[in-house]
Amino acid sequence: MIELFGATNSSEGRAAKTIIELFKKTFPNLEESEELNIKVFSGAKFHGYQIKDIDCILICQFKSPQRFNPVREVKTKPNEEIEKKEIFIESMVLCIEVKDHDAKFIKFEGTSVQVSYQRNIQSWHDASEQNNKQAHTLKTFFSDEFGRAPWVTNLIYLSSLEESELPRRPHNIITPNIKPRDFFTVICEQSNPYKRANNKTVFSCSPPEFKDKYINSSLFKTNIPTSLDRKKVDAISRKEGFNKAWMNEVGKRLIIFRGSAGTGKTIALLQLANELFEKKGSRTLFLTYNKALVSDISRITMYLGLPSNVDDGGVNTQSSTSFFYSILKSFSLIPDDEDFLKVYDDLINEMQNALTKNLFSNDEIDEVFKNSPNTYAYDYVFIDEGQDWPKEEIQIIKHLFGTERLVVADGLDQLIRGARAEWTFGLKEAERIIFSFDLSLRMKSNLTYFTNQLAKNEGVNIWKLKQHNKIKGGSISLLTGDFYEVLPKLKVFIDEAISNKNKPIDLLMLITHQLAEGLANLKGEKYTLAQSLLECKINPGFLDEYKSKVSSSYDELRMLQYQSARGLEGWTTFLMNFDQFIENQKQVSIKQFESQNITEISKEEYVEEITNRWIMMMFTRSVDTTVIHFQNKNSLIYEKMISYSEKYPDFINID
Repeated sequence: MIELFGATNSSEGRAAKTIIELFKKTFPNLEESEELNIKVFSGAKFHGYQIKDIDCILICQFKSPQRFNPVREVKTKPNEEIEKKEIFIESMVLCIEVKDHDAKFIKFEGTSVQVSYQRNIQSWHDASEQNNKQAHTLKTFFSDEFGRAPWVTNLIYLSSLEESELPRRPHNIITPNIKPRDFFTVICEQSNPYKRANNKTVFSCSPPEFKDKYINSSLFKTNIPTSLDRKKVDAISRKEGFNKAWMNEVGKRLIIFRGSAGTGKTIALLQLANELFEKKGSRTLFLTYNKALVSDISRITMYLGLPSNVDDGGVNTQSSTSFFYSILKSFSLIPDDEDFLKVYDDLINEMQNALTKNLFSNDEIDEVFKNSPNTYAYDYVFIDEGQDWPKEEIQIIKHLFGTERLVVADGLDQLIRGARAEWTFGLKEAERIIFSFDLSLRMKSNLTYFTNQLAKNEGVNIWKLKQHNKIKGGSISLLTGDFYEVLPKLKVFIDEAISNKNKPIDLLMLITHQLAEGLANLKGEKYTLAQSLLECKINPGFLDEYKSKVSSSYDELRMLQYQSARGLEGWTTFLMNFDQFIENQKQVSIKQFESQNITEISKEEYVEEITNRWIMMMFTRSVDTTVIHFQNKNSLIYEKMISYSEKYPDFINID
């Protein structure tokens, strides 16, 4: 049986079909037989791994070993004996990098393949090194899934060359016109087969006990977008609300998308990036400081079929911290013996000062760009949640990429890292343009109405949000009690969301750092108890190592700390221990006020302003339902919400 997955009509898919024909010609009687099982994935995505894109993965398994005759002598393991006559294939895993470059943009350094590309820089890219990294990523993926990695054979497929144009073998480079026996010989030259005790030479990718695992990997699981993700994908692909002026302006001057939470700024960024890829083949760097948002954006770009690599273009989504780490590393500014995060601010300041004072010459910067194409070879840089980027990070981005290639989403009401970012500082009016967003595209009408009233009553003057006439409904529920005692009551909200064609991953639960500390042991009693009481699996995004990972299961409810909420949304959002969270933020705000020597307003005014921003941010995460849980009925925030429930009993419910 032969099964194809992924982008079958792409260049990777065409390469996969060519390689499958080599199997058919070598083993002609096995195509419809149960003896042969081949699965091929074109354009596989590996978010959260070193390499995100692998062009083509082929896994082959024979129930009984099949023979072929090599065209050259092949060394065997373990004693490097020579096999000239016959090799039996049991199984194999191939990791194939596909290059469609014209011959003039390909060169060989020994048997290493170098390809030329032109984006914001022109240089040569080591395709062989990239292929090795892909194979390592694939091994790591299987090791994570099964506890052991298979032997992976990596190949480079050059679609525009003939076999006669390649270096002298042995090497791992193949072309569309390679002969079947030569193809399998190349594989055996790269990953030597074993000479077994019976003197039989066998090529296999794994020990016998792993024989059936890799070909049945979750890699080949078909991921169907959830209802909420489907709406986002449709909005992007159908260009709902797309403004043609964005395309006219991008690349000419700084673009800012400015608006309150839930007005569609992130979708607009993705629409524009998708359009640039489809029309120009552009490669866009999508940056956000929120690691949890990286996971959500990566999932959407996966459904859109967007690549992320230098050659193909598309969208590469990264956290800003991860990206600046790459920058600092490429400029050799990271000390070997330092904890990166502890010295992050100092290193960013050092980098910004070096660029401002021209301590790096243009030639030196160009050389860094050429040596680090994966970091710098972008046509555009999009910044999500850019309203409170530190000025040093802004200046680094501007210096390295230029303002005309930047598009920034600016949330009016969502400052949490400090003062409002000055993306337009130093720019003339003709060098920037602002597009305003004020229509609520996330929240249903009742939720939009409530947040508008809350903002008005609490003095959040910058709040501007219009109700969408076609998005009716929405509700808020207030619960009190101990966290674990309340969890069983959430089951009804989960079931209701699922009945509306959502999956648990479409829901969002936000918790305090105190709760996160208690749940941190994923094998511990509290974490197990929480899943049991919810009757639902939890995706532990409150742990740093899980934040940016794209979940492989839609049946897991996302649980994150409140600080990771910005930019995220859920059909239903659970705000747990909300009164504790508010008190936490008040204490943080007091420390900020005292450390920053603020004189413009009083401490009380500052704390109230910052706290209200956090409240508005949390109340704008939901599409349909917001469930707010309080530990203490005597807390000020609970009493405030009770007063609102008396004003709006039609959609604010009390348990």
